[in-house]
Amino acid sequence: MTVQYFTGRSRHPQGALGQIVEGSPSRRDIISALPAADATAQTWTVASSGAQNSTTYGYRISGGDIDPIDIEFTTDASATDAELEAGLLAAHQANVMASGLFSAAASGGDLVLTRNREADDTYSVAPLSDSASVLTITESAPTDYPSYTVATVATWSSAGASDTSASRKASELTEVNGPVVTTTIAVDTDGDTFTYILSYQGDVVAITWDADTDTATTVPIAVAAIEAALPNAAVTGVTGTGVITVALPVGETVAVASESAQGSSTISSSVAAGDDAPTRLGLILDPGDLSIPMGSDEGGSIRPGSALSMLLGGGQIVAVAIPSDATPTDGDVPWVETADGANKGKLFAAASNTRVALTGARWQTPTDAVDPSLSYVRIDAI
Repeated sequence: MTVQYFTGRSRHPQGALGQIVEGSPSRRDIISALPAADATAQTWTVASSGAQNSTTYGYRISGGDIDPIDIEFTTDASATDAELEAGLLAAHQANVMASGLFSAAASGGDLVLTRNREADDTYSVAPLSDSASVLTITESAPTDYPSYTVATVATWSSAGASDTSASRKASELTEVNGPVVTTTIAVDTDGDTFTYILSYQGDVVAITWDADTDTATTVPIAVAAIEAALPNAAVTGVTGTGVITVALPVGETVAVASESAQGSSTISSSVAAGDDAPTRLGLILDPGDLSIPMGSDEGGSIRPGSALSMLLGGGQIVAVAIPSDATPTDGDVPWVETADGANKGKLFAAASNTRVALTGARWQTPTDAVDPSLSYVRIDAI
């Protein structure tokens, strides 16, 4: 999977997006996992109720480049809904064109038509005009396989009793949020001191600030003090209300140990617990058949339904897209975005309320020269 180039007397390992560029092959911890969710075909469920004796009922298939196809069945002198369903099933299967476009089967007393997924045209199935009072047809839209991109992070699990490659299932990250502390301050006298003591990640963090003229002018001072003490937090303040919001990354823990304000100034806080951090993370590697151009940080979509190669550890350095938020610093922990959207699973240099630290990984430039249009992360054990 590693691509090497030779220039003069120096050897410069380089790799395209999602490829390992440095690391001992004997130490690589790589698993294979299939997508947890399957694609589903478009279906129509034909339900009957109140079939009458000696009456013809049916539905019409139309669309694409075909002439409309009518599937009909005439009940006997002792009609039942089950008889009608069975008759329509047999009529559908006997029609070469209809059965070629849709498979038909009985399910739960109804007739279910399943569209051939190879068909690209749009079709519809509807009751014939004189059958609408008896036949109800419900359409279920198709769903695609989940979308996976190389050099992004996904989760995996074992669907079977044993952890084997055949039982491992890969899933897209679920959007989660970290804890949020909401604090309200009110200033009575210029110079009053606020004391704000948090239990953060198991440590005690004491933060103090002095009031300015009033609440509005003190809020930015408080925000700056909290930002300095909690570099991973996103801190915002509303000068008109004195409300300060401290949003922390996924997986971090925080509690307000104590808070106080001098004189008649006041401070009060509440904490909204965050979601659990995702577990069993893996970095999706280039399977070797995507032909991603050297230096490109775009593309790299895994073919729908294909197995994923996921790197879990082994001190391997992988080429990833340059973070869009900041330039990463060697040795810093990458942050994985969990929020729904185009950035889900991508690695970032800075924390946010919807990002989780990829512990066991570090931003790192390989020992030899590499393509500057990509970033690199070392995966030790995630």
